[in-house]
Amino acid sequence: MAEAYLIPEENRLIVFIGYILTWLGGVIILLMGKDDRAMKFHAFQAIILGIIVVVTAWFCVGFLVWLYMIYGGFLVYSGKEFRAPIIADFIDSSLMK
Repeated sequence: MAEAYLIPEENRLIVFIGYILTWLGGVIILLMGKDDRAMKFHAFQAIILGIIVVVTAWFCVGFLVWLYMIYGGFLVYSGKEFRAPIIADFIDSSLMK
């Protein structure tokens, strides 16, 4: 079963704003999160989803992916878990070792 990466209440707003700012927000979270595994997970997820937004923006799908990121940021801000399908598993297996 996948690890849950819940964010403490004091960092939820940072992660929420990070998702809104897409890949740039992910980089900011990564720099601020330091050794916190949950912050790193959400930073990588925001970066990958942000890259998808940029690439798919030409096809008008990027806006929908960005809305999905805002929804995910809201879930994290609410204290719930947010795991983007496929991306979360990739992050767990490749980037969180």
